Amino acid sequence: VTASSGKHPECTARLGMMSTSAAAVPGVLAYETPDTRRFALSPHIAQTGAPYTAVSTARDGQLLVRDMLRFYDRVVKTMQEAEGSMQFYPIAGSLYRFLAWKDYGYASGLFRQPRDERENPFFNKGLMLVIVIQALGPLCLALYCFIELFERDRLVDMNTSLLDEIVDNFSFLKLLRIIMGVLFLLLFCLNGLYVLESDTKTNKRIIHLSQVFAAAAARDGLPPPDLRWLYLGSLVNAFCLIGCACCMWPSFVISDQGAKDILFDALALTFLYNLDDVAGDLSFLEDQWDAEMLGDMYGKMSEEPDLVDSLTVVRESSFTPDNIDVWAIRIMTMLTLVLPISFVVTVLLCKL
Repeated sequence: VTASSGKHPECTARLGMMSTSAAAVPGVLAYETPDTRRFALSPHIAQTGAPYTAVSTARDGQLLVRDMLRFYDRVVKTMQEAEGSMQFYPIAGSLYRFLAWKDYGYASGLFRQPRDERENPFFNKGLMLVIVIQALGPLCLALYCFIELFERDRLVDMNTSLLDEIVDNFSFLKLLRIIMGVLFLLLFCLNGLYVLESDTKTNKRIIHLSQVFAAAAARDGLPPPDLRWLYLGSLVNAFCLIGCACCMWPSFVISDQGAKDILFDALALTFLYNLDDVAGDLSFLEDQWDAEMLGDMYGKMSEEPDLVDSLTVVRESSFTPDNIDVWAIRIMTMLTLVLPISFVVTVLLCKL
């Protein structure tokens, strides 16, 4: 390292004592003592008020890059290798997945809930109530919204010129409602597609583990996993998600307070279709489902490709819950285009 000018003789003298050996990485300095590094990063300490020179500024960057690469190689890459591949990713839990494994899980020790909590009537009734709310919620909301839309005479007179009626009833507040409504409809539908795609992958992993648990249950005389809950879960989740998306359209139209009502309605509908998730706002199953442990189980299974291939052949030879998710994805893809257009047209046909 050299000093390009003699403006700071004390800095030049101290810099001359530093090691000039090349680093293993081009452009990165070799190892230096802590004292040398502290001086290079803080040259103004040697001479109060002295500005950073071009030499010290470039040196700061080289030392910072060196430290970042050391941290990356020592910590980041080590943690990535310890976590394993994507097959070790935690398996997200839901009410229906828990119920599918409930009897086997308690009998085998997979779930470690104390017996007094397991027999708590509020726990079991709460789980059943979530299913009822998710099944009936979208239907009840849709009936309410459409009754409100047509009973209060919100639409313009269809017997006159529609273009004149639309222009006369257009306002800045209606424009805000259209913008907010379209954005939330697109966001909800895209998030729904992401959720369904994730559920499809997770259900495949759940089914594979269920096949293993069923074999172990038959050998040990334990109750096997009940896959009927997985079918019910896929049906209810698909119905709830598609129903909530369809309910957003009339719900946004009848929002009397415009953009504010649209915001709150969108958040409420999102809460509704997330009710069954272990990580959702209702924590009935928060202490029951060990997502990381189950992910590690499947990750270890994936290290035996012959077993996974055989389980995949068995799964694909029959109609399984992940097939329901595939059809739900197709419907949601169509709604992503249809719902925003329907919402804009309906709002334009509404009175102020």
